Amino acid sequence: MRDEASQAHFKRQSLDASARQKILSYVIQLLDDIQINARSVSRDDPILKQPTPSYGDNILYPQLFKTFGNDSAQLLSYLARVSRTAQDYPLIATAVGGSGIGKTHLAFDVGFNGGVYSVIIRVGTGCVSPQASHTSLSLPWDRLVRRLKILDEAVDRVTVTWGHARHKEELCRHAFLLVNLLILSYAEASVLAVELAQAHVGDLTAKNLQHLLLLFNRNGPFEEIVDDLFQQHCDAWATQANVGNFSFDSVDEDAILKLQANLRAKVSDFPRGAVTSADGGACSSAPRPPPVQFLIALDEMSALMGSCNRLFSNANDETSFISPHVDRDAEGLLWAVTATMVNLAMSCNWGQLIMGTAMSLAHLGVCQTSYSPIRRGGTIDLELKTLFSLAEEVAMIQFYWNVPKSVINNTRIQKLLKACSGRPRNFIECVMVPLTEHYHTWKGLDADDMVSRWIAIISQAICTFQLQLGNHLSNFFKEAANRTTPTLTTEIAVKLWKCALCT
Repeated sequence: MRDEASQAHFKRQSLDASARQKILSYVIQLLDDIQINARSVSRDDPILKQPTPSYGDNILYPQLFKTFGNDSAQLLSYLARVSRTAQDYPLIATAVGGSGIGKTHLAFDVGFNGGVYSVIIRVGTGCVSPQASHTSLSLPWDRLVRRLKILDEAVDRVTVTWGHARHKEELCRHAFLLVNLLILSYAEASVLAVELAQAHVGDLTAKNLQHLLLLFNRNGPFEEIVDDLFQQHCDAWATQANVGNFSFDSVDEDAILKLQANLRAKVSDFPRGAVTSADGGACSSAPRPPPVQFLIALDEMSALMGSCNRLFSNANDETSFISPHVDRDAEGLLWAVTATMVNLAMSCNWGQLIMGTAMSLAHLGVCQTSYSPIRRGGTIDLELKTLFSLAEEVAMIQFYWNVPKSVINNTRIQKLLKACSGRPRNFIECVMVPLTEHYHTWKGLDADDMVSRWIAIISQAICTFQLQLGNHLSNFFKEAANRTTPTLTTEIAVKLWKCALCT
């Protein structure tokens, strides 16, 4: 027994060392990029007023562009109500709508200006798998689903062969452990990034750390780190479980609970942030703290719909491993993840945000639907402002660049800006991103030449954007023409909702 304990301890130490080294290398790279970006504003450049969100070889982070009219103030007000209601029921905020209306940007902005440590988890990649009609999963979630499918496929065998509902409940309990461990692995990687950044630099403010975390947790390297952490935890805490005569690999529940308690304690010790206004100043004479310290934001949640429906269906909500605030009629991995978020809201007091394009996500709190993981109206639907006006577009441009009024007010420029109004994505991808990428080609020009250059840049970006959208829809309909499934009409409607220009 002592040898086994020693081996487990050594394995755990190796896990920490491996994860820490990989995270530290990535954190150092991001800190260097942030410093370079901050130094981009200089007295020698009369045009650039604020550093644009480009880091490391001018890699743009479109979600970090400062916008007006669709920012964190609303989400912060909702998060103030998320942790508890008068009936002591935890709430989850949901942001649902078509692609490009600013859902993900909300989570970024609440971390950049809202004083919150945001952990933005990409569930789906946003790309449609060629083998299926649904969005493909990111690396960590794909690993989770592959493990859960082993249990999902065993449901019929254990219930039919032995005829006990408790056998299915036991499978479900072990499945919930894996779901919880994956979300905690995201939180653990983020906590380690903050700790290592503090140790490496020493004098970072809360805003510095929150900014770092936004860059850290929305990239391929972050997902590889989380995937490694999740797999290493599964190996280090592996246990052999049995349901009837069915044996499978599970994870130690006590180890997961200790990890959760440890992360909660570390987050509570993070430097406290403050809510700031659009111009970077305090929102009031006395800066106010954010309503939550830590936010778990799951993006592209629609990708989970339809997964593991046999495993997560009609579970007994009286059992200890499921929150008592879930609907026994709900089903699927989407429900299981949301139920896990309920438990995290209760045990850790972390803010919870769900984002996705499927309209059914907006009804998570309605118990009569099959997508209801929380009872008694347990979600708050964010009323997203989906359209940008011309005035807001001009305000965003002037926030970053000191552009002559003759350029902004030029008739042709105004016409192009109006063409890009509407969905936030339209303006960001057709104006802000290309102007940032080609900044060196227009920053030193006089007003007339600058107008000509802007017209060329924005016009080309609009053409490219429309071509990409047209190709996306064309490919979908070509695929749909060869399929005759009953859900075809629904899939087309969802795809059009996701892709159509909401202008």
